[in-house]
This record gives sequence, structure tokens and C-alpha cells, in this order.
Amino acid sequence: ASPTGSGGIDCPLRYPGQYADDESGLHYNNQRYYDPETARYLAPDPLGLDPADNHHGYVHNPLAWIDPLGLESCNDLKFEPSPKHGKEQRGNAAPESLNPQETLEKSIEYNQNTTRRVAANYDTGEFAIFDETHNDSGIFHGHSREWGELNPQQQAALRKAGMVNKKGKILPQDE
Repeated sequence: ASPTGSGGIDCPLRYPGQYADDESGLHYNNQRYYDPETARYLAPDPLGLDPADNHHGYVHNPLAWIDPLGLESCNDLKFEPSPKHGKEQRGNAAPESLNPQETLEKSIEYNQNTTRRVAANYDTGEFAIFDETHNDSGIFHGHSREWGELNPQQQAALRKAGMVNKKGKILPQDE
């Protein structure tokens, strides 16, 4: 890293495994170039359609998934049920989501001060909140919520991620 003259540090590292190429304005992933302006690779995934349907895309959710070599994405998030939240409502405790692992994989962090995550799953039509069961474990439990039960920060994060429109309607995601 070298000083930029503006008081900052010029660091060429980007998403995990990516290195910024100043001449082209692209990010290099060891296997292919990624264009941060379009959020797409310039060449198709050399592995073909497996492991990803979209072989020009990065990963479904760069806040939860990584693609260090530009070949396949990996995710360290794991769902484990909580005794408090079952498949059905238990008193005041909301039920877990219909497809909790898939919904967790679509979730995003919305506050840098917590590992709590929020998700909008188009396939199931539900919103969910996930909490890490044990610190730094990557193991989460969670439950469903309605749009109106999400706090403004959670709603704003889902809008910013393009997961919902401004009224909270869940949008289909490119995968």
C-alpha cells in the first residue's frame, strides 16, 4: 500500500481474492477479470454452469459468500434450529423460516456492530432475522418476520441490497 497524497492509503485489495488493476479499472481474480461497474466478470466461469447458474456473476451475496479464485463461491453460514423458534408459532416467539438454510444464505448483515442478519426470500415470500448462536461460530438461528416488524435499519438494508422495492415488496434475485 502506498500513500495517495490525499491523506489516505491506496490499497489494491478488493473482495476476497480480488486485486485492483489500475490500468484497466478491473479487478483480477487469478482466473478472470471482474468489472466492479457492472458487477460481472468479463469472461464466463471456466467451470461452466456448475457450480453457478450465472457464470458471469460474482457471488449471490458478497457480504456472505466469497469467490477468491473467480471460479466458485463458498459460504460459511450454517443454520441450526433454536428450541425457542420452531416450525410453528410458539407463544410470542415467531416461527423459523420455511427454508431456513436457503434464507440464511440470502441474508445480509445490516449493522457493523452486530452479527445479526436480515433476509428477504423471494421463493418463500418471507422476511427473516438471523442471530449468531455462538460468537464467531458462523452458526445461526432465526425466525420469520413481517415487513412491518423489521426496524428501519433492516428495511433500508434490504432496499439498498436490491432485495425489496421501496414499499417492501420482495424482488426476484439473479442467481
